[in-house]
Amino acid sequence: MRRNGREVKREEKNREGVLHMRGNKKRIMILVIAICLVIGGVTGGVLYWKQSSENGDGNTKKGFPWNGCYRIIREDGSDLQLSFDKEKKEIKASSMAGGYANDIINSWVYDGEKIGIKIIRKSYNEILELKEDTDTTLAGTSLYMDEESPVVFEKYRDEPKDDEQNNQDTKRNVFEQLTIINQNTDFGPDGLDYEYTYDINQKEKYKDFIRKYNLDAITEGKKDLELMKALMNWLCDTCTHGSSSCYDSDSIAEIVEYGKENHLNCRYLSTVLSEVMRMYGIKAKVIWCYPKDDYFDDCHVVVQAYSEERKQWIMLDPTYRLVLQKKDGTYMDVRQLREWIVDNGDEITTMTPDNPNYLIANEDAGYTGEKGSTFNLVDYASYMAKNLCRMECISKNTTTGSKCFQNNYTIELISNQYNKPGISTFNRSEQERYNVLEKHVYTTDIDHFFELPE
Repeated sequence: MRRNGREVKREEKNREGVLHMRGNKKRIMILVIAICLVIGGVTGGVLYWKQSSENGDGNTKKGFPWNGCYRIIREDGSDLQLSFDKEKKEIKASSMAGGYANDIINSWVYDGEKIGIKIIRKSYNEILELKEDTDTTLAGTSLYMDEESPVVFEKYRDEPKDDEQNNQDTKRNVFEQLTIINQNTDFGPDGLDYEYTYDINQKEKYKDFIRKYNLDAITEGKKDLELMKALMNWLCDTCTHGSSSCYDSDSIAEIVEYGKENHLNCRYLSTVLSEVMRMYGIKAKVIWCYPKDDYFDDCHVVVQAYSEERKQWIMLDPTYRLVLQKKDGTYMDVRQLREWIVDNGDEITTMTPDNPNYLIANEDAGYTGEKGSTFNLVDYASYMAKNLCRMECISKNTTTGSKCFQNNYTIELISNQYNKPGISTFNRSEQERYNVLEKHVYTTDIDHFFELPE
């Protein structure tokens, strides 16, 4: 540019040359600016996508041309909804299985033509790349678990949703949830070979923790089911439930310390309870209970503990300080609760205590996040009808707090009827991709999934 400046000065002696060079200079500057804008836009978009992927900040501040709500319905009936707010430069996402939409967006980036969105789907991210196809559709691709497939989102609303439930026009009621769980009851052997391990009787590792909370005195003289209840009561008295409260740590001492002031969500309560039970010799593990949809912002997590006296699993739910029994005195585990929901169907919504199939809760059961709350079986069963379509646990149950997924693999129980949204129908041949050497495996063998420990 300096050289061009000197040339311009020399040409000032020639008036015709001055006009000519000024015109050339203006054209060159426009061309240079245009090239810089193109390069800056491309590299900026790439750099921002990398940054947002790593940091999860999720907003380019560039905006986008769309306004309103779009939806795709998968082959298996699950849906994903996107709400674009052009003025606020916001995107929200949800499905009929969820509620608070922003929870499932990891990040997004708009490059002036197409938009890239990372959606949180249980164990993996799904990456959508979309651009306008018609006035009412966005088309592009979905990349999920190394499978790429074409997708088309259709516009169903001209304005974005701005209420707390975001862009949901409908949310499944209990009857629809009961229909779904009844459509997923076909289980059977699949040949997967895995085993569960339980790191029990490790009180020496926790001696400071035990001393701080006086656990030996709380549990003195108690064993089996009474010991389980005593430990659950201690936890529920120490840390109450808060749906979004969590503290990621490999130390349950740190998690409990945080939970005393800030509450804990169901996963962290169950993680602590199962670890404390194993500390006192009880073979216990965490069970994640999921809705049918991969897109969800709400699920539930409970503890499955083995009773040596009864030779059975028993479900404990620290969110509700809950243990359930049938009227014949049989204690319920997670599998039995699922089967009870399927067997009783629509009767659940109107079931009263005089019904012979009514389940009995312990007297002090109640939602721990609300002082004085009492337990309502109909509400709980309706809630769990949504959350017991799929279940998941880990193979190595050890002393790692909320870091339990590290150096571990998860086992997810699905029915033979279940389709993974966005991917081809689940079948046995796909098991080769999901073997026990990988982090996440699918199984249809309900007996193996709930097998009793040796």
